[in-house]
Amino acid sequence: MKPYLITFQLAVIVLALGCLPAHASESGGRTWPERITISGAVEMDASWNKAERTSSDMFVSKVEFGVEASIAEWITGRSVLLMENIGAKDEAPLVVDEATIAFEPVGKPYYYTFGLRTLPFGVFENHLVSDPLTQSAYETKRPGVTAGFRGGNGASELSLSVYKGAEMMDHLFSSGLFDAETVKRAGPDTEDVSSMIFNAAFTPVPHHLALSASYLSEPGKDRRNESFSIGINYNCLFIEGFRVDAEYIGALQRETYFDKSGADAGGFRDAALSLSLAYVFRGTDEKREPGGTYWVRRAHLLAEPVEIALRYETFDDGGMSAKTGAASVESVGSVGARCNFHVDGDTAAYMGVEYRAIRMRRAVDESAVLARLGVKF
Repeated sequence: MKPYLITFQLAVIVLALGCLPAHASESGGRTWPERITISGAVEMDASWNKAERTSSDMFVSKVEFGVEASIAEWITGRSVLLMENIGAKDEAPLVVDEATIAFEPVGKPYYYTFGLRTLPFGVFENHLVSDPLTQSAYETKRPGVTAGFRGGNGASELSLSVYKGAEMMDHLFSSGLFDAETVKRAGPDTEDVSSMIFNAAFTPVPHHLALSASYLSEPGKDRRNESFSIGINYNCLFIEGFRVDAEYIGALQRETYFDKSGADAGGFRDAALSLSLAYVFRGTDEKREPGGTYWVRRAHLLAEPVEIALRYETFDDGGMSAKTGAASVESVGSVGARCNFHVDGDTAAYMGVEYRAIRMRRAVDESAVLARLGVKF
């Protein structure tokens, strides 16, 4: 491992262990039931797809169960159990989807997060039923350690995360955005703690304009895999409820890939762009946290009770399809709406619908209608 990587990781661990308060804050006299929050979600999806033939499907897409415990004023524990695609061909077993311990000393600008979660690479703002391409390709969920600093009353944030393995690359190859049977990674997986993410976020106009940028580096077979992200989230100053969200994530460097025969196929610099326009009815102006965690998605759904949205996305495979003949997604256009038709405090029942048109490279174009019914409690 390179010396500078060891230095960064040791710095994070030393800060995390050495800069915490010497004693716990008072719990404010709250009992344990008052300090524990239990929540969850159930979503059922239906879809109608058209490519070479028309097909339909119906299944329980998600069951989530979350627990948040306020151990002390500055210590929070969170866990989320998840089961996906119940009744579908790719039904997933019950798993621990998130498990974190967060230290946020009162009155201090720094914080530390330990555990399993979606790490701070990418914003993944979503107003539709389907996930944006940026999330499909680059979401990075792995146990790790994050040390962060917030300044200007939360208007700016810097963080460094370290984790093991090559989670983002594994996610990219299982995303379905290209034919991973035609183009493959080679070499054994690494379990060394040598992956890192630098993240910076700024809010120059509170409640209206947020900017973010991230750099990710993971080990590869013959060279490190490096990626960057840039995100812009704008709540219009002049048209209340109108929102623009844009995110670009691309490769700076990629390891060498191989084709079916084992021949060197090159290192293709992939990239994805997601641009969405949304109009939110009766939305709130509360501070909106980025990321794809359970807690952020829950807060967004309650803060955006009724919305309509358009989204255009592209996936650049770096010339992979042209050179290897692998099928890959070229662009996706989506339009949809979502409505919380019953809200009571922190609980909501909602439904959404989306139409997607997918343009493919070296494969038949696709289109789909997606519908979702869900409850959060």
